[in-house]
Amino acid sequence: ALDQTYSDLLMIASLYANNPKIQDLFYKGSMAVKAEGGGPGGPEADKWRKALFDEVGQSWLASSKEFRIRQLHFHLGPGSTSYLRVQRASKLSENMDNVRHTIVETNKTQKQQFGFETGRVYSGLRGVVPMYGTDPITGEHVHTGALEAGTSFSKIIEILDDGLGAA
Repeated sequence: ALDQTYSDLLMIASLYANNPKIQDLFYKGSMAVKAEGGGPGGPEADKWRKALFDEVGQSWLASSKEFRIRQLHFHLGPGSTSYLRVQRASKLSENMDNVRHTIVETNKTQKQQFGFETGRVYSGLRGVVPMYGTDPITGEHVHTGALEAGTSFSKIIEILDDGLGAA
């Protein structure tokens, strides 16, 4: 169940991360944050954050209810700075380098990572993939950050209970 959960989290993150429209919106948002001084950015970063949420929010929230997945979280690199928590879009731009090691490692190596990780709200299982965008002027493929899909151990227990009637 644990291995399958990690595989599912990576698959979900990959599906979103490889969508060209999502890549473009996150790229534009990351560039706006840089241009507006970092942190949460300003009005331009907010515009792209809202557009990204509008693109992924409805499908993510419906899927999270149906399939017991807890979070989808876009992180700016290097390190781990929150850009958009789809499950809690009002919480912005928190730097989490000291607690989100899978994100930091994904942004450093540009390779997917998975594992159990403590967090500020809950400890859980994470699947993280690098994200890229395309510079509209140069056509260059640019690393923009990481996308994380996550769930908690309690969700695995629910799955096992439903399947085995073991509780």
